[in-house]
Amino acid sequence: MAGVDQVIETESLPVSVHLSGMVSDDANPDFPTVKTSWSLSNNQTTVIFTNSGQLQTTAELFGLGKHTFRLNVDDAQYTVSDELTVEIKRAPMERTFIAAGSEWRYLDNGSNQRTKWRARLFDDTKWKEGPAQLGYGDNGEKTELSFGGNSSNKHVTSYFRHAFEVTTPTGVISLEAALVRDDGAAAYLNGKEILRSNMPQGNIRYDTLASLTVGGEEESAFQPFTVDPILLVEGKNVIAVEVHQTSRTSSDISFDFELRGKGSDENQPPKVLPFNDLTLAWPSPIKLEVQVSDDALPSTPGQLAMRWKLKSGPGTVTLIDDRLGVTAPMHIGHSRRHRGATTASFSEPGTYVLIFVADDGKAQSMRELVIHAEGNSFAAWQHAHFALAELGQAIVSGPDADPDNDGMSNHDEYIAGTGPKDAKSRLEIRMIQMDATGEQLSVYFHSAPNRSYRLLQSPNVLGPWQTAGELNGPPNGGPVKLVVPLGQIQFFRLEIPGD
Repeated sequence: MAGVDQVIETESLPVSVHLSGMVSDDANPDFPTVKTSWSLSNNQTTVIFTNSGQLQTTAELFGLGKHTFRLNVDDAQYTVSDELTVEIKRAPMERTFIAAGSEWRYLDNGSNQRTKWRARLFDDTKWKEGPAQLGYGDNGEKTELSFGGNSSNKHVTSYFRHAFEVTTPTGVISLEAALVRDDGAAAYLNGKEILRSNMPQGNIRYDTLASLTVGGEEESAFQPFTVDPILLVEGKNVIAVEVHQTSRTSSDISFDFELRGKGSDENQPPKVLPFNDLTLAWPSPIKLEVQVSDDALPSTPGQLAMRWKLKSGPGTVTLIDDRLGVTAPMHIGHSRRHRGATTASFSEPGTYVLIFVADDGKAQSMRELVIHAEGNSFAAWQHAHFALAELGQAIVSGPDADPDNDGMSNHDEYIAGTGPKDAKSRLEIRMIQMDATGEQLSVYFHSAPNRSYRLLQSPNVLGPWQTAGELNGPPNGGPVKLVVPLGQIQFFRLEIPGD
């Protein structure tokens, strides 16, 4: 059995799916081994299994929607399979459109604004601005309103407007609002009435009095109510509220408002952490690791596409998986980052620039990775001197092997720049010759391209050894000599400095 179907809600991709299969077998001794493997039967998204050959394993999915996993079981005689469906849904996100204590545009001159002021596109740029709580008379207001200067004939109505942005209104599935009003209020979203609190029925005018006097804790308590999200529009939205007094001699007024919603938020591009430059000894392959996080938006296509591509370099690059080979997810704080890995090899040494692309269907993120494939490595030397079949034989191509029996191991030949299959190609002093004066010796040897040499001398074969001379071989190699003073008894050694 593959297990029961699953439904998983998520706010980010990738999603970790736990798979737990069960297998029963007849224990036939002729077929003692049972092999199991998981696969994704549809190819809608990238999936990476921790170990697809285990009954209990984890799969990382990079896309929303329904995904069918298949568990295959094979005892070498019969093969059976079972499936389960895992549906990955976008979890509704909490979003605050208007927080308590927000800035509001307000009008507190007691004028008759009729109904135009409620409209979404009404020009309120000449209104005053201030943070909530707005009001007077309670000593806790952040913004003090004017009542007109005559305490016996105060303004009945004060007006408030606040604009907020919504990128995808269809993605908002619910709205919850809360209002502080002393005494009564009517609220509008984009010109449509959404609440009437402690106000009479019928048309509300600028001089309409609130129904009841509000006092005590009710003056500063948020009164919750729901709002139909269908009233939202793409772009600018406006909440407009009018607060009314119960009389022109009312002692105070209070106003604050908050609006929260659930649903899809604005799509953000995938996030790819920066890379550090990498260096490899060509032609050895190198592991490329990447960390990616995404918000699982947009819901269509509902998947994160990732790939590597070559921007520049002297040759070609071969990737085991140009999209993403994934190891394990990493959780950092409340965000979810994913570490992926693939292996790259390069056709020749040099500096390459690769680009990693993460695409959520609406937005793309790209990061460049610089890789220095350094040549002249032992591995490159092996590839240059041995056939493919020989590379798999350590006794032929290994660092300690001596296939030409010249007394120099392959690693010594690599350092010296000599040929591992030619016994005549070795680091050795070919001839020592005294000049006509009898005061100098010329030491002859064959140099390899781009090698530096040091000649050591000692009066004793066991040393101590001192430097007699040094030289850099010619770019193409060839016969060279070092001239040194003649001593009474001299032994010579030839070496390559630094190795």
